[in-house]
Amino acid sequence: MSEKKTDVLYILRDVLRFHQAMGIEMYLNDQEVQRFLNRVDRPGAKRDEQSGYTAAETGAPVAGIDNLVDEINDCALCRLSRESSGRVPGRGRMGCRLMIVGDWSSQSGAFSPGTLFGTAEDEMLWKMIAAIEMQADQVYVTNSLKCCPADSGTIDGKCEESCFSFLAREIAAVNPQVICAMGEIPVRMLMGRKEPLARLRGRFGSYRCKSGRSVPVMPTFHPRFLLEHQEMKKATWNDLLAIKRRLTEVP
Repeated sequence: MSEKKTDVLYILRDVLRFHQAMGIEMYLNDQEVQRFLNRVDRPGAKRDEQSGYTAAETGAPVAGIDNLVDEINDCALCRLSRESSGRVPGRGRMGCRLMIVGDWSSQSGAFSPGTLFGTAEDEMLWKMIAAIEMQADQVYVTNSLKCCPADSGTIDGKCEESCFSFLAREIAAVNPQVICAMGEIPVRMLMGRKEPLARLRGRFGSYRCKSGRSVPVMPTFHPRFLLEHQEMKKATWNDLLAIKRRLTEVP
């Protein structure tokens, strides 16, 4: 079997596993699905002759994730794309050893694309990063859902499904050594686990990239949750220390 066909099978397997974890048992042949299947490469996107993916998908240094950001801004795959306040791209550079994945950007008032998790949530996040002796430019931070919902009640499984390919390609481009999944949505998307986060946190799981590489994933609580439940800060601190130790062990 050719390498290109093997890559396609890996992608298909990961997508099917994610759908199964989400409880999807059948596929609807609706207009949005057809629009997704009929999508073509963006003009100017350079295709890798070996893998078949664009530069944005493979994380090639020439284009970085610029094409991916453009696709996120143009996305109309779920209702959240039509009801959101705006799109929030990830922040950081390619090659960061630690990647932090939250759920969505929570904002009220004027929309700001620079607000990753939320005003108070971002303040806590950077304190957490500093506490494990890392600088802001050493960490790549992004969200599972790229839209900033005007109302969190509009978020459903279709939103997660639509954003999964964007997150997968973002991880491939950054190529982190460890992922910190903050909240139930990123844990569900990356690990396919639906158990309560309180049962999953504190133990490394893994996310399998389409290249076949497994990336350690530490599930932990989101800053939004910690602002409401101060008593869980100690548990989260232990999770961060485990991440620090793992990064120290990896050359």
